[in-house]
Amino acid sequence: CISGFPAAFAGVWLNSLLPSSLLLFLLGTITIIAGLGALHTWRTLFRFNIETSPHRPELTAATGALAGLMAGLTGAGPVLSIPILITLGLPPFPAVASGMPFQLATSAAGSAANLLHGNINCPLLIPVSVALALGVVIGNRLAPHVPSAILKKTISLFCLFTGFIQCIRTVLQ
Repeated sequence: CISGFPAAFAGVWLNSLLPSSLLLFLLGTITIIAGLGALHTWRTLFRFNIETSPHRPELTAATGALAGLMAGLTGAGPVLSIPILITLGLPPFPAVASGMPFQLATSAAGSAANLLHGNINCPLLIPVSVALALGVVIGNRLAPHVPSAILKKTISLFCLFTGFIQCIRTVLQ
């Protein structure tokens, strides 16, 4: 959260300089990469585990900064941070649980910066916020009861599907 918060402000500033078609394609690509990253068990391949790594603070800060930048730039902070944490060896449920406060911090930073730039769609704010809050509560209650392998594959497939659709929509526009 500490590294992601200021990076989200930088992402919103960068967002104002880039064309929306590039940002939408970037969002789709990031989502696909996140899905591919979460599908693979890099910890098994490289015997790496962020929980026991002596570089945990640096890796966590770098993940937060990158995801914060992407949160401000494209809104894809948690879409990126959760699969990165899974790829670095964190089990799916703790990765998702860690993503919640991170999402709150980067969302607050990104929202503040977007508010300053006049980019908030106020009529959509309340219905989307309520739906997201309900989804978080329901997901938090369901996730501990779902086997990690299924949760991991579900996250991966959802990222791959939505990223692919986003890239196709962007190219066809």
